[in-house]
Amino acid sequence: MTLGEFLDRSPDAYTPNDQVCRIAGYAPDRQGPATEETLEQAKKNVDEHFAVCGLTERFDESLLLMKRRLGWSKPPFYVRSNTNAQRPRAAEVDDALIDRIRADHSLDLRLHAHVADQLETAIEDDDGFERDLRRFRTMNGVVQPLLSGPLRLFRAGRRTLLAR
Repeated sequence: MTLGEFLDRSPDAYTPNDQVCRIAGYAPDRQGPATEETLEQAKKNVDEHFAVCGLTERFDESLLLMKRRLGWSKPPFYVRSNTNAQRPRAAEVDDALIDRIRADHSLDLRLHAHVADQLETAIEDDDGFERDLRRFRTMNGVVQPLLSGPLRLFRAGRRTLLAR
């Protein structure tokens, strides 16, 4: 199924402004589309009830901030998985389709900007964050190859067991 087909044929799986709805505690299937008020409630919930909000495109910074704010004693090393090297790049997606998605998720984009501002402020206000981020990235770069093999073996074994 193409991305356009998914948008047209998957009303149960594709909800415009879904993140805003979820974070606001709002059920679009019962209450209708998200509104400015839904966005304001989502921002309020983020500001008042979330210790940390992270961004995928700033994954390392988000993890390190979580470690600091939540008092984790160990570094949150991770292994990249479930990535798709064959997925189409944004430049390969039709501009009209991208415009449609941006329009459908205009409130989500504004919530993303709010979280991005919070993340940037938290990093700027944290002395030593950039130094610790460089150290974390270096150490995680060493851990990645060490853990990726065992993770692949674990997943293969799990698939085999579940297939029975």
